[in-house]
Amino acid sequence: MFLFRLDAGPKIGFGHLFRCRSIAQSLITKGQSCIMIGPDKIYCENLDKKLFKKWIPMKWSNSTIDAEKICKIGKKFNANKVILDDYRVDETYQLILKKNKFKWLQFESRYNNKILADIILNASPGAKKTNYNSSILNKNVKFLLGPNYAPLRTDFKKIKRRNSKRAVKNILLTFGGGDDKGVISFVLNNLIEYLTVEKKIKIISGLSNPNNSNIKKWIKKNGFGKVELKINPENVPEIISSCDLAIINGGMTSYEVAYVGLPMIIITTAENQKKNAEAWVKKGSAVYAGSYDNLSKKKLIDSFNNLVNSSKIRDLQCISSKKITKGFGSDNVASKLIELKQAKEEF
Repeated sequence: MFLFRLDAGPKIGFGHLFRCRSIAQSLITKGQSCIMIGPDKIYCENLDKKLFKKWIPMKWSNSTIDAEKICKIGKKFNANKVILDDYRVDETYQLILKKNKFKWLQFESRYNNKILADIILNASPGAKKTNYNSSILNKNVKFLLGPNYAPLRTDFKKIKRRNSKRAVKNILLTFGGGDDKGVISFVLNNLIEYLTVEKKIKIISGLSNPNNSNIKKWIKKNGFGKVELKINPENVPEIISSCDLAIINGGMTSYEVAYVGLPMIIITTAENQKKNAEAWVKKGSAVYAGSYDNLSKKKLIDSFNNLVNSSKIRDLQCISSKKITKGFGSDNVASKLIELKQAKEEF
């Protein structure tokens, strides 16, 4: 039995939920059982009812209280393995888990936090073991680093990856399932005049994005048939694969786009996405246009025009992304979780 403790919602977004759901799917196929802890039940979809034996909403109080609640749930369900995907977890939290003989995988992209986890997962293209030299408190920790451990939605396995030799006709514009911080409107306002007759923008937005009504109004007034909005669509992988260029944030979507092989312009909407964006740039897979709170109209337009007008740059990005993102991250992670040395099942 595996416990998933994570944070998800309009403010932080839903990337944590998507990737944990994907890992749970892989664990289920390997004969394991899972319990979800944290997110509100309104985010529990039909698929989740098959994946998780229990869905336990749990609001955060502080590290001590939250960790103690996890321990109680673990004892109740005889479960001592945890997947932690919550950046509020600190050393105090981990010490309580350790004291109660839990083993856990921790999503951790912060290099200055003390870590006692048994497994560290950081799918960033720039992640290295040496980044954690001053953080590790468990000498036997295992590292799962790089895009081949990115837990993509399982539906991406059915998608045909993009051919590098493709002109730009359809442009993907998405910033996750939560608050887009106004970036979609910013991009639309500044790029609409650069859309030639054959080019269209496909927007994917989440139900929880507070800016959806403004986006709809903008499209009705200014879209002229060139902009399409899909809110919480079921066929996200198909929509992404139908596009030729992506304008996205630096979260989980960047791995999905990289897997398909789309050239990408990244605009970060959270501090923890910046290292990821810079790493994609170093790998030759993306252009980083900056953070949402300091966007430059000129940089966005220049980045867009440079990619649209250069098949060579697009092809290099496509080849680089497909080379380093194989798409089996969830299966790889699930296998490592099952390999965890067995602790006592009885508490």
